[in-house]
Amino acid sequence: MNTAPFYEYSINIDGYEICLMLDRTDNYKDDNLSVLTMHNHAYAELFICTEDPIIIKTESGLIQLQPDEIAVIPPNLMHICISDSHETEWKALGFSIFPKSFNQSSDMENLFGFFMKNKEIITVKEPESYIKAAELFRLQKTNSGLTLVFNLCELLSQISDTQTVKMKNKTATESSLESDLSRLKLLDQIIEVDFTKKLTSADIAEKLFISPRQLERISKKRYGRSIRAQIIEKRLNTAAELLCTTNMTAEKIGIIVGFGSTAGFLRGFSKKYGLTPTEYRKNNKRLLY
Repeated sequence: MNTAPFYEYSINIDGYEICLMLDRTDNYKDDNLSVLTMHNHAYAELFICTEDPIIIKTESGLIQLQPDEIAVIPPNLMHICISDSHETEWKALGFSIFPKSFNQSSDMENLFGFFMKNKEIITVKEPESYIKAAELFRLQKTNSGLTLVFNLCELLSQISDTQTVKMKNKTATESSLESDLSRLKLLDQIIEVDFTKKLTSADIAEKLFISPRQLERISKKRYGRSIRAQIIEKRLNTAAELLCTTNMTAEKIGIIVGFGSTAGFLRGFSKKYGLTPTEYRKNNKRLLY
């Protein structure tokens, strides 16, 4: 691997010192992988892949970067760039920010801080960001230091905005999943506790803060049947248990578990078990103590 002529450039803006680690070579070519080692640095690193995929290896895993994609590596993260091809090329630029006085806060600090305080590699696949990054690296070969910093700020702002939206979407998805799990637990509890009551789909849906149509979709996914069928299933299972463990009449058990009529209970029970309640009790009676 050829040694790249890095040099440092710094500029004071808005009470902060912004430092850049610049590389004025056209491309950083991977022509001797054997000398690459895991390393870290105190600055964040903006990284673009220009030819052939490369892999960024960290202590926690691998990230593949395709041509025309960007990665931002946070400070102090151990990493190494590897590739199967000796022709793989990439470009890199390091950046950091330091306040010139205490108790200072600004949009500049918030922007750079987003990347300096991050703990994971950020990958960017948006073409617009790559175009901005390519222009940024073109400026490295000029003496336009201030222009370079402004272009970097514009690129970082675009990336941070995109990442913020992604994180919000992820949080919303996780929150939705958590809400769905809570809703399923509540649905299970309602059926387990209130199955003897005159429950309607509308009643249950209201308790779950969803529509009856949503409830039916959830029920079929959760239980493989409609909500009404699931409640009847629970009633029949409980009735079968009571037939085996009590001396109550079948008629009384039918009423206890929530059936509105004896005929409805007998019909449903025979359909499920292929036996009348009396026959089922005779075949499955348990000793009572």
